[in-house]
Amino acid sequence: MNTLIIMMQMTSFTGVFKDFYINFFDEMSQLYYLYPPLFSFKSQLSGKTLYALPKATSYDNKERYVKVQFTVSSLSIPIVGVLNLGNTNYPYGMYDVTIYENDGTYNLDPTGLPVVYNGLMNLTAQANNLAVDYTEYTVNDSENESVYITAVANN
Repeated sequence: MNTLIIMMQMTSFTGVFKDFYINFFDEMSQLYYLYPPLFSFKSQLSGKTLYALPKATSYDNKERYVKVQFTVSSLSIPIVGVLNLGNTNYPYGMYDVTIYENDGTYNLDPTGLPVVYNGLMNLTAQANNLAVDYTEYTVNDSENESVYITAVANN
């Protein structure tokens, strides 16, 4: 069963912990506890991929879910689970998420690693961290309030 992951980008420097509960333990080998799983976040808009290790991983309820924790922040240190998303390279919106069973403590390269989960993530903005800043124009910059047509349909 795939789960839609919802992540919110915060504006604070210190960051906010985000816990996710994902059911992928049944795909792991018996050596799951040796290394943290590797996460791949691929933006469906920009096509760029961010590889990261979770800040913490808990297998306490592994038959139901694996708890993973990331920090969303204005910094980006993916090797320790600190992510900076909601920018030009990693914009708000939908992401393809792939989780790999890792073979090293600090490995961020998925080459040759078995895939244990494929799913989606929706990155949203915090209320005061909107993706676009709008500016209201109170005056028209043309002298005669001209309207220009930029596209005409062909008949």
